[in-house]
Amino acid sequence: MKKSAWTFILAAARMLAGCGSPEKPPRPAEELLEQLPATPDMAVSSDEKVLPELMKSAAAATADRYMDSGFCILQQEDTGLARDVLVFCSGNVFHHIETDLDAYTGDWNNTFVPAFAIDGKTQTNINASGTGQGQLAVVNVFERDPVYDGDPADRMAQPLAETISCNGLAIMEAYPSSFTAWKETGTDENGTPTVTVHWMIPDRDGLTTTLSSSRFAKTGNVFPAENDFSFTLKREGEDWILQNWSTGSGTGTVTDQGLEADEAFWTDCFGDPPAVGEILTLPE
Repeated sequence: MKKSAWTFILAAARMLAGCGSPEKPPRPAEELLEQLPATPDMAVSSDEKVLPELMKSAAAATADRYMDSGFCILQQEDTGLARDVLVFCSGNVFHHIETDLDAYTGDWNNTFVPAFAIDGKTQTNINASGTGQGQLAVVNVFERDPVYDGDPADRMAQPLAETISCNGLAIMEAYPSSFTAWKETGTDENGTPTVTVHWMIPDRDGLTTTLSSSRFAKTGNVFPAENDFSFTLKREGEDWILQNWSTGSGTGTVTDQGLEADEAFWTDCFGDPPAVGEILTLPE
């Protein structure tokens, strides 16, 4: 079974981003939000890396918020494809399980599930194919160098930053003036303060040309053609936590609801990795 183009782009983006490179932590979201204009007509590009730094800051705060419970990134594409990414730590071991929601209901028979766990030095991968009725057939199990580095908090934050940046965070940091952003303040249904950050690429063709002769030539312009992106943060204490986002071709949310059974299942799987061909029955 072929892996999706999305999976290839994500892997390449991780490589180009240099996930293993140490760097200083981003500034607090509050400080970065103050630098964004409040109306779209005032949105301007800048060599300051405010937008990618804000994404990393919000991702870090959200990861810290869900450090004990883990979280699930729920994505709904305009094509109808629903994907979830389960992210959690068991002790010092980081787990990242990406699947289609239909794999858990048995609606699809060709769902491919890439899952991996990192113990800080080694990454163990389990790839499986959906067989229907909530079961997975193990395709392969292997070890490789970790795609994420740092402590568990760093590993928890990276999938969030990748998701809201359309896997283009490294491009945004390399060419910050190619992006514009503005903010929209409000409150949610509970009266909690929120900020929605809208961003876009004013000259998409120009960015594509620039990338074609850069270190990003292999991946190219990874940003959806819709060119209409946003993410919403909600106030929680002194932090701004990710609530939802739009990537132009779909929407997403982050939640910690009902993950206990899934976390226990995958912790057991990586504690005693299955054999190729083994059938795994997913928790209900």
